[in-house]
Amino acid sequence: MNDRIKNESDIEFGLLKLAKLDSTLAPIINSTKQVPLRLSKGGVEGLAKIVTSQLISRAAATAIWERIELELGEVSAANILDRSEDDLMTLGLSRAKAKTFKNIAIASNEGDVNFNDLSSMDADKALKELMSLKGIGRWSAEIYLMFCCGHWDFFPAGDIALRSAAGDIYFAGNRPDEKELRMLAERWSPYKSIAARLLWRYYADMKNREILPL
Repeated sequence: MNDRIKNESDIEFGLLKLAKLDSTLAPIINSTKQVPLRLSKGGVEGLAKIVTSQLISRAAATAIWERIELELGEVSAANILDRSEDDLMTLGLSRAKAKTFKNIAIASNEGDVNFNDLSSMDADKALKELMSLKGIGRWSAEIYLMFCCGHWDFFPAGDIALRSAAGDIYFAGNRPDEKELRMLAERWSPYKSIAARLLWRYYADMKNREILPL
């Protein structure tokens, strides 16, 4: 087991562990299509991409992100700060997301967050550091640490797709609230990030469409 999720072998390792930790997941693991690794670029660009995807469909987020890349070129702190909030909004961002883009860029420039350290940092400390940035909530921070840093043990229990998948498997079709799902997810520790990938894949297969946040 690597210190961080790095490759498909780590996904397979985590799934084997989950099948032993939770017998309910074993048939899900056996019947679900390939669970994706889906690691993404980190830093300002990685976090900005996650902010873009908040509370909108995968298709809408992709379209907005393509406009952002076309306009900014490199999605860097300098290029974000070179645009006004209104400029960023013309690309499809809400006012709140445009403000968060600016906050991320300022925090990076001023050294309030060191993206290079987040991968090696203790998980709880890394989560707190990201959530200290104005506009970055728990969902965004957890998604970043899972997909941009490869942390093993995060489960974004506020995610609607994860709640729906868990509801179908564990709650007789009733969607649990975030607190209930977070409590359930503790049984999957220290492989919660693998469990989240599995449940996203399960839900995507149910809906016959891609729903992973990145």
